[in-house]
Amino acid sequence: MTAQPSGRLLTATGLRVSYRGIAAVSGIDFHVDAGELVGIIGPNGAGKTSTMLALVGAVRASADTLDFAGRTLLGQPTERIARRGIALVQEGHNVFGRLTVRENLRLGSTARASADGLAEDLAWVLSLFPILEEFGDRQAGLLSGGQQQQLAIGRALLAAPALLALDEPSLGLSPTAVDTVFASIAAIRERGTAVLLVEQRAQQTVAAADRTHVISEGRISMTLAPEDARDSALLMKAYLGS
Repeated sequence: MTAQPSGRLLTATGLRVSYRGIAAVSGIDFHVDAGELVGIIGPNGAGKTSTMLALVGAVRASADTLDFAGRTLLGQPTERIARRGIALVQEGHNVFGRLTVRENLRLGSTARASADGLAEDLAWVLSLFPILEEFGDRQAGLLSGGQQQQLAIGRALLAAPALLALDEPSLGLSPTAVDTVFASIAAIRERGTAVLLVEQRAQQTVAAADRTHVISEGRISMTLAPEDARDSALLMKAYLGS
């Protein structure tokens, strides 16, 4: 296993994202420490995905601070950010459909800063998602939605990230597949990789995360603790603002 850093990983203060002059993210502050699971929830169009894309340089952002492991992310290309240790799994099971499962996994490893520990990491990913070993020679496009999501997460893990950013990983999945994804997230965090999780499944996210930020209209309106997952009225307020 690749050694993971300790202490503060990600610091964002005053993070802002705009599209053609329209604010999508309006100056939010949050952080992720090594080994933490931090959730982000909120209604559609609140700015959750824009926040994720800003971290990996996929959209233009501004901020008072946007640092990862003590180095700024602002103005950095996505490839450099990936090699610094952030891996993003975007919404929609983004796999290379014409390539095999094994070829998809191999592509994930190309983003590693070092090949050290690759064999161990691959063995762990295959133990976490046994279906990937079973269907190693199958074209990724022939997998079910849940299997493709497992492949997308496994491929990202082979980049040996210190921070795994997941954008709506349970979207469109069956209840069984959702349970598999959330169980894998817990295992990933237990192994030492920090996770930033954007989700619509508020109760499961709040229960699993060290803290969960609620984004509404581009701002953090509330931060919830794991025990708040039992408060259905609070969760409703988090989404509806009432």
